[in-house]
Amino acid sequence: MDRLEREKQSFHKKVRNGFIQLSKKHPRRIALVDATQSPDAVAKEILGHIQKRWKRKLR
Repeated sequence: MDRLEREKQSFHKKVRNGFIQLSKKHPRRIALVDATQSPDAVAKEILGHIQKRWKRKLR
C-alpha cells in the first residue's frame, strides 16, 4: 500500500468533497465520473465527457 491508500477514510472523504465542490464551481472544466461502474462503463463515461468538451471547444 502507498501513502494515500494508508490514509483514513476521513481524509478520502475530504478529498472527494473538495473535488465535488470544484466540479460545482467549474462545471465546464471538471466532470465527476462514477467509478463504481464496470471499467468499460467508466471509460465510456469519460470518453463522453471528453467528446462533449471538444465539441464545445471547437465551436
